[in-house]
Amino acid sequence: MKQQSVKSAAEILQPVKKYVEMCWNSPKRYHIFCLVEGSFDKHIYENRLNQAMIEVKIATDDNLQHNRDSVEYLVEDLYKLRPKGRFIGIRDKDYMALLGCEIKDNIYTTDNRDLEMTIFASPSFLSSDASLREYLEEVCPLCLHLAYIRIFAESKNLRNKVNDKMSITLTYNQQTRKYVENAKDCLTRTYFEKVDNLSNEIDLNKFIADNQLTGYSYYDLCRGHDVVGLMGWVHGNQYHQSEMEKKMELHYSSEDFYATNLFASIQKYCNKYGVDAKN
Repeated sequence: MKQQSVKSAAEILQPVKKYVEMCWNSPKRYHIFCLVEGSFDKHIYENRLNQAMIEVKIATDDNLQHNRDSVEYLVEDLYKLRPKGRFIGIRDKDYMALLGCEIKDNIYTTDNRDLEMTIFASPSFLSSDASLREYLEEVCPLCLHLAYIRIFAESKNLRNKVNDKMSITLTYNQQTRKYVENAKDCLTRTYFEKVDNLSNEIDLNKFIADNQLTGYSYYDLCRGHDVVGLMGWVHGNQYHQSEMEKKMELHYSSEDFYATNLFASIQKYCNKYGVDAKN
């Protein structure tokens, strides 16, 4: 894993557009360039896609930023520079459909809220650890409540403030090794005290009801980092983010990935160039 981390750091320092330009006068110009949000995404996708013809690259822009926005921007920009190129992007689905966000051309999204939650939903990963289902049922109700708050905040363009001011770990006291009393109320109160003083709990509850958020599954709304964060906080080192990413890379099967709508979309794109997307 150490070698992979060093490799990823080197890749992050290289803007994707410059890399593509380097490739353009070589046989690699016929490759399909697949841009992703970060190093964890890269490890998951490149080991399950056809490595001979599909290059998975972190969507690093000229300012060395890489996130869902840079995936979308860079795919669009690369097509402007090289209209005959082969560029696709994979980003987390997040709350795009709920918020009425348009999916741009040649951008594909995870089946569930994000890559981590898609892996949590897979039979191969769930069967790899006898405690996973129990722990998910334990932490996801709290993560789901924070998800409601996240969606409400995004509808008001307050996403970044939520990320800065709130954490799912507010719900658990590590000194007492117990969940805080009325943990959901704690999250709600923190949001209105630290993030949004122009709304109130009545507004939040109306938003949840109007958008029928209670009808969605954990996997579609919970943010994977919240689930992993709380699971590690409560259940120890083997469930912390770095260890969970290792487990996900090891146990998430190619077969489960090939069964996703995401892979079907990638294969449909690859069919135009006679490329089998499977590794």
